[in-house]
Amino acid sequence: MSLVRIYQLTAAAGQRETLQAALADLGAALATVPGSSGSETLEATDSPGTFAFIERWASDEDHANSGAALPKALFGAIMQSIEGKPGLVAYRPLGAN
Repeated sequence: MSLVRIYQLTAAAGQRETLQAALADLGAALATVPGSSGSETLEATDSPGTFAFIERWASDEDHANSGAALPKALFGAIMQSIEGKPGLVAYRPLGAN
């Protein structure tokens, strides 16, 4: 069963461009991971520097196995450029719209 994970991240002061670039790097890396169905980065229209990073996975198992396939430096760059901890909500698609 497919899985969608949505992270909410807020850039630390002066780190908006750095965070945006780090999320782009993560998205590019995810595109090469088996079971990844893609990712998307959105920026809030009313709060520049607040991002949603959306991951789509073929299954929970594919997501669980993805950590070993991704360079840890990608996550370090993200964590160093955010304020606080990222928010996360996981979703299951209910069907076609």
